Amino acid sequence: MSRKPWAIFAVMAAALLVAGCIGNGEPDGVGELEITVLEHAEEIRGLGDYDVRADNVYPQGEDVLLYYEAEGFEVEDDVVEVRQDIVVTHLDSGDVILDDTLLEDTIDVEGMPPEMITVWMDNDIYPENEVFRTGEYDVEITVYDDIGDQSTTTETSFTVEGEEEDDT
Repeated sequence: MSRKPWAIFAVMAAALLVAGCIGNGEPDGVGELEITVLEHAEEIRGLGDYDVRADNVYPQGEDVLLYYEAEGFEVEDDVVEVRQDIVVTHLDSGDVILDDTLLEDTIDVEGMPPEMITVWMDNDIYPENEVFRTGEYDVEITVYDDIGDQSTTTETSFTVEGEEEDDT
């Protein structure tokens, strides 16, 4: 089975329902956009429902699976506009393996107060030829709130171990 080059991206949005509201029940307004959770994962089933990987070391040939949540989106007409960029760099060579916008989406959040909205995302990352070279990698993720005209960036890293060097 052939996969599209670079990465498979899935985004799911969910309103994080918090029991009770502060004060008069009115939204307190949106805070600053931030990525509140970033984990290497074994499996992702949904918002907050994922298995954390024991470490950031992957055998050569295995995809890198990242789970993260972002909060602080501005809502307009009952929607948030989300965009996500990702850059993956092989640190040993300096080669940029992936530099792409993986998501541009409008998500319906009708009836949810902005401070209770969490957008969760998972990235199944692999290089064009479907095998990462051995070595160290840096991942930079930037999430944009296009309505609120704000963005936030976070980084993680991972290591690929294997028998032989691939030419990715």
